[in-house]
This record gives sequence, C-alpha cells and structure tokens, in this order.
Amino acid sequence: MSQEDGVSDVQDRPDVVIVGGGAAGHAAAETLRREGFGGRVALVHGETGPAYRRTMVNKALLQGLLTVEQATLPAVEDVEVVHGRAASLNPARSALVLRDGRELDAAALVVATGAAPRPSPHVREAVPHQGEVLRGREPGPGRRVVHLHTAPDAVWLRALLGADLADRTVTVLGAGFIGAETAAWFAESGATVHLVARSALPLAGSLGSAVAGAVAHLHQDHLGTHFGRRVEAVREHPGAVSVWLDDATVLESDVVLVAHGTVPDASWVSTGSGGVVVDDRLAVVAAPGRYAAGSVALHPGVRGLPYRTDHWDAAAAQGVHVARTVLRDLVGGADPGPYVPGTGFSMSLYRTQVAGFGVRVPGAVEEHHRLEAGGVLTTFRTPGGDRIAIAGIGAARELYALRQDLRQP
Repeated sequence: MSQEDGVSDVQDRPDVVIVGGGAAGHAAAETLRREGFGGRVALVHGETGPAYRRTMVNKALLQGLLTVEQATLPAVEDVEVVHGRAASLNPARSALVLRDGRELDAAALVVATGAAPRPSPHVREAVPHQGEVLRGREPGPGRRVVHLHTAPDAVWLRALLGADLADRTVTVLGAGFIGAETAAWFAESGATVHLVARSALPLAGSLGSAVAGAVAHLHQDHLGTHFGRRVEAVREHPGAVSVWLDDATVLESDVVLVAHGTVPDASWVSTGSGGVVVDDRLAVVAAPGRYAAGSVALHPGVRGLPYRTDHWDAAAAQGVHVARTVLRDLVGGADPGPYVPGTGFSMSLYRTQVAGFGVRVPGAVEEHHRLEAGGVLTTFRTPGGDRIAIAGIGAARELYALRQDLRQP
C-alpha cells in the first residue's frame, strides 16, 4: 500500500494496531520493527500534530528550553500512522472503532492511550490551540485556570505569564510530581507561588513519608504552602483569579494551574476499572489478542491490589515489553518474562534532585534511611521481603547501587 508522509487510512487489515502514539505506543512500534517483525503495523494517533515527548511539557516546553518541534518523537520506519481518536471496540469483530466511524481490526491490538488530567470543576474549557496563542489571542472567561498536560497547555501558560515572572503570582493546585516541579520552577524564576494540596504530606504515597517530608520542607523554604487544605471555590476576574480555601484563606493570582494528577485514558475501552487490567506480560486479562501498556494499564500487585505507573520511562519500557509479548504470540518469539517496573523517575526542586526506581504499590512496607551527607533514602518491600522500589532525595549514588536488586511486585 502506498503511504504519504507516514499517514495512511489503512485500507487492508494490519497485523498489529497500536492505539496511542506516546511513549508506550512509539516504543512498541519501534521494538516490533527493530526485532524483525515483518507484518503490517498501524499506529493510531489521536492528537493534532505529531507525537512528542510529553515529559518535556513541564520540564522544557514551559521553561522555553525546547520548542514543540524539538520535542517531537521520530517517525518509526514502515509504520502506518492513522490520524483519529478511538471511540470504542466492536465486540462482534474485536475491532477498534474510531470517532469518524472507521473500524480497524488486527491480530493484535495494543492499547497505549496513556492518561488524561484528572477532571476538575475549575477547568471549564480547553486552552487554545498553539496557533491561536501565537496570533495573540487574549484570554476569555475560564482561560486563566489551566492544566499542564499538553504542548498547547505549556505554550498558553507561557503566553499568559510572559517572559518575566518577577511580578507574577501563580497558584498551583496539587503538589504531585507535575505540580511540585512546576511550582518550584515558578518560584526559582522569581514568581510568587502558592502551592495548595489536599494531602497534609503530598507525594507520601509515591516517595514514602520520609522523602515526602523532606520535599515538603523544601517547598516551605521557597514558596507559600497550603497543605491539608481543600479548595472551596475558584473565580476569575479581569486579569486575575481568586482561590478560596476551606480555612477562609483567599489566594489572588494571575494564573491558577490545576495539577491534581491523571486518570487512565480508557473510557472507550474499559468501564469501572479506571484502566485496562493486564497480566504480568501486559496481555489484557481474558481478551486474547489484546494488550495494554503505559499509564492506561493496571498491573497485578501485592495482595491482588492493582497499580499503574504514570512516568515516561515506565511507559516506554512497557511499550518494549508489550511488543515482545506480541511477538511471542504472533510469530513464536521468546517469552519476555514478567514485566518488572524498574525504570526511574526524577524531578528537580530548588536545585535538589528527587529520584527513584520502581513503583511503590499498595501494601508495600517502607524502610527509611538517613544518609551521612544529609540525604534520605526509602526502600519499599513486599510483605514477603522483596525490594520493589526505592526513592530518595540527595541519594543518587545509593539509588543506582540498589536499582539492580528490584523485583517484580
């Protein structure tokens, strides 16, 4: 079949359909080709413009370190790109149905649609497309309360705040990975920052209480923290936004960034579970020929409690693993074995590095270690004693030394 600029309507039946062009989907397509798969592969891309490294949205695009073009993922040779958004699955044919009515069926369907921002009553409409921002569009009602999930989000936020942040005030709702790192960058750039979190100790669920406590102290030294607080209302005025908290505090800002985490982008394929349940090889449970990888996948964990990972490197590693499972099932390739979440994550806070490997799952036991140089290291073990994750602040050497010992949850 002919292909123009890597875009195709896929008139014939492909052998593998990958839904999602981000970290997991891109890695899956790349692995299939790199490891010799000769069948037809179609990659369904549901966003406007090319796929890009989403982890760069807050780390580089917002900061002006990279352009969207520089963050774009390279095309995978001999992979057909289908532009369209997934709408549902046709159970009669096990086919993917796109919003425009097209249907794609294949021997293997890989769900890699990632995650979406957790819905918030405070974000009323999508930010403008990047082109609208560049044409100087002024913010209308609802435009100063934004997420930071896509490249257009980053471009719009930069346009709202301008190049000089010294006279700007920003309120960040949510102190998870995106909220914490972005709030820190705003503060380091001279802005007045309010960081609000419903948890009294943000990130404790991911980093453990000791490392999360050290992170909280860092925030308290550099910006205004409002931890353990609930947002009662968010209201826009001409050129400003007011946030009311449950302790009667009112925060006035130029912009409000809502960073309450993400949810799996799986409503088209899953109901009730919040994601796609997979086995330890990333095959969808009780659905032959279907697989899932990345932030959309729910993995089996300790005591049967499922978990998911929402980091770029983890999604890319799962894309590699799921491709090898597909190769096993379609062409008799080697069994890749169980997926072990050993990839890393990091964030930079006030010139201090917070990092970890693996994933803390529900039911894990924390072990805290104070280091001689002042850092903090936390290891997470299953009730049976297997080390499944590590996290630390000021503990780079120790983290890398322990990484090789991580086991599957």
